[in-house]
Amino acid sequence: MSLELINIHEKGQQNSEYVELMANEKCNLKYYIISDTTYTSNTAISNKLRHIYWFAPKDVAKGDYVFLRTGKGTNTTHANQAGTTTHVFYWGLDKAVWNNTGDAGILFTLKTWSTKKA
Repeated sequence: MSLELINIHEKGQQNSEYVELMANEKCNLKYYIISDTTYTSNTAISNKLRHIYWFAPKDVAKGDYVFLRTGKGTNTTHANQAGTTTHVFYWGLDKAVWNNTGDAGILFTLKTWSTKKA
């Protein structure tokens, strides 16, 4: 996978929690969705998806970091100490996402999709 889910930090703290991802190769974030769900056992996750975030189109380079913060803010991009770039996105939510024991993050890759106006 071109983008890897590394960790979820500061779980349960809406203003500081964030998901850390890293690009294993050059990619565009528009092909990625992240969601939360829960573990139903030690080895299985629920098929119920709760909060879902679809990244806006953005090219990232191999080694770049992507942080998805739960709260509100302005998306930014800056150089980091590793010599790559960190891209920070804000979900804009008023409540913590990763607030329960057993929460799980799922990163989806989308290569194609279709839509129809209802």
